Amino acid sequence: MSVTVGTDVDRALDAGVERLLSLQKPGGWWVAELESNVTMTAQHVFWTTFLGLADEDTVRGCANELLARQNTDGTWSIYWGGEPDLAATVEAYAALRMAGFAADDPRLAGARRHVEKQGGIGAARVFTRIWLALFDLWPWEEVQAIPPESVPASGTSPIPSCAGTTASPCSPAASARSRMRSAGSSTARSSTAPGEGFSRRGCGR
Repeated sequence: MSVTVGTDVDRALDAGVERLLSLQKPGGWWVAELESNVTMTAQHVFWTTFLGLADEDTVRGCANELLARQNTDGTWSIYWGGEPDLAATVEAYAALRMAGFAADDPRLAGARRHVEKQGGIGAARVFTRIWLALFDLWPWEEVQAIPPESVPASGTSPIPSCAGTTASPCSPAASARSRMRSAGSSTARSSTAPGEGFSRRGCGR
């Protein structure tokens, strides 16, 4: 008679399968909270502010979520326990400034240091620089062009994955070099004016 002793991997696999089956709905599917990284939270602040739809409660909630997911060194990552991510850190920083955080708030110091160490905002991804350019916080001349013609009439983007859903609305905005003017945009401009919260090298003061 032989006895098979499972390894740690086997036991972990069995436990994982059992857990998944316990969460399955009677119809055969699963329902759970959809989570993303902090750039989505920050970009919600950007869009609603740019469109004039931001409300105090939502912005406060987004700020609380950003702080809750901040790394101990003051940066942000794009997945749990991940390395500091430049784009995520710049966007989270900008969203918190738009939420009313002062440039010298100690909770933002680590983010500024990381951005400067990594080469500044110019080293961040193009989407990050588009968001900042929309608020006149980064020059459009230093943003790569995303021709609107790249988005077919069907509304789908040729760029794969979630990047395509970002590129589609950003493309015409970038092409038109849209900017949020100071009039009627106090939420963003009073707390993130050029030279007060950003610089070419980093996030600045």
